[in-house]
Amino acid sequence: MTRTKPSSVYAGTDISTSLYKPRQRFASKRLSFSSSSSRACRRVHLVHNEYVLLVIEAGETQKDFCETLLPSLVQYQQSVMENFATSWQEILSELTKKWSTSGIDFQEISARMEKAVEIIKPSQEYVEFSSKYKECRADSLSSIEFDDSLVSDSSGRLQAGQLVVDNLTVDWVRSKMAELDTRLKETQGSLSSNLFLENDSKSLICKLPLKE
Repeated sequence: MTRTKPSSVYAGTDISTSLYKPRQRFASKRLSFSSSSSRACRRVHLVHNEYVLLVIEAGETQKDFCETLLPSLVQYQQSVMENFATSWQEILSELTKKWSTSGIDFQEISARMEKAVEIIKPSQEYVEFSSKYKECRADSLSSIEFDDSLVSDSSGRLQAGQLVVDNLTVDWVRSKMAELDTRLKETQGSLSSNLFLENDSKSLICKLPLKE
């Protein structure tokens, strides 16, 4: 009886090769999926961190506007208008002195003008305006807060108002800290320069000779 040789399909080497290829493809797909998942997770974390910083920056900007910028602007406007009122008071006062008093009617007009000019109090004219608009009204401000609903499905990985610092974002956090540190130093340098110019201009004005 003639024996047939086993088919090469069932050879040991062929069986191991046929089993290895599916495993290799599975490992490759798994690695690709893991890499894509990691990139997507990193993008989500970075967007979250950017949003946290933007919310904080917006809140600080609104706070600075209400506590520093707006009061300074109103104070400056009040100072300008007081100087304007003082200048016009001096002009009108000088006009009353030059007014013709040759007739009774002109004398009465001059007296009324003089009294009207004396009533003007530049330092008090804009006190009410300043006190009314120097502070932000609470009802006119929008509440700037982190939207908690955005992290409700994050399984605790993302916290409202808190930065995510992990192996996916640590390089970004370091880069952001360096960027903010540079901006802070530039701003401080600009403020120091402006303060120096202001003080220098004031000292220059003080040294100017006054006319007798």
